[in-house]
Amino acid sequence: MTAALPTPLSPADAPPKSVATLNVHTCVGHSHVDLTITCLSSLLRFSADPLSIIIHEDGSLTPDDRARLDAALHHPRIIDRKTADAQMHELLRPFPNLQRFRAANFFAIKILDVSLLTSDPLIAYCDCDILFLKPFKNLYHIPPGAGGIMMHDFESAYSIRSWHLLAHPSLRLAKDVNAGLVCLHRSSLDLHLLERFLSLPCSSTKKYFTEQTSWALLAHHKKFHLYHPRHVCFPRPPIPDSAIALHVVASSRSQLPTLLAQRPSTAPCPPAAIPTLPARRCRFHHLAAYETQRILSRLSKKLRKP
Repeated sequence: MTAALPTPLSPADAPPKSVATLNVHTCVGHSHVDLTITCLSSLLRFSADPLSIIIHEDGSLTPDDRARLDAALHHPRIIDRKTADAQMHELLRPFPNLQRFRAANFFAIKILDVSLLTSDPLIAYCDCDILFLKPFKNLYHIPPGAGGIMMHDFESAYSIRSWHLLAHPSLRLAKDVNAGLVCLHRSSLDLHLLERFLSLPCSSTKKYFTEQTSWALLAHHKKFHLYHPRHVCFPRPPIPDSAIALHVVASSRSQLPTLLAQRPSTAPCPPAAIPTLPARRCRFHHLAAYETQRILSRLSKKLRKP
């Protein structure tokens, strides 16, 4: 049974019936309210398609936070953490590993609550640190035959080690997946697949990447595409002129004022569609190369110390 989202839009706020408005989910806590307003305002501003925001909060939002988010993001729906916890406890009762995962990892909300606490057939998600630079359209349009779309990462940052792919041949992941932007058919959320993955001790070798690894598992099995990295990318120089959205992760957040200042003018220009590429499979040697690079980088830093 699928739980209904609380606090529907009032008739005054709802778009005309002739316009199909897509709900875009995000996760927000008190410490990221300013960042959320900056970035999700750019999502609403530059989208040629009508969007509305649904916020999954972590329990830390204050009344002032809620008022600011309401004013800046055109009356988003906010799903309270306590309300979501009660609903999700019932929905995940048949999946004990998923229950434990959600209780221990806030980012599990991105893959579980976002898909289960709605009846929408198309699930759209945007992290609160994705900055949009210019007009776009069809961001959440899934290509025929694909189960969903995600961001392309510059590395496969996953919770397992390379040798786990050899030890568990059935463990098949997509390569270089990032969960900053996600769109999927609701039918692509395979809870049984995720439950089996989380039953493996290796699934949480690096717990901070378990959620992203879960997405990589779905991305391979459900034939996801990835947004082309020349259009949706990270603010690593040189930023391509074709960039439409930048994932301003914590390590690059100090660049945000500069990125805002350098953003193209608001002169009218036609919205651009973002091409996608089929996700490739992540193999043993891909993760082994990433691990080797990390080890060498740490050694190099140690050797440079006086």
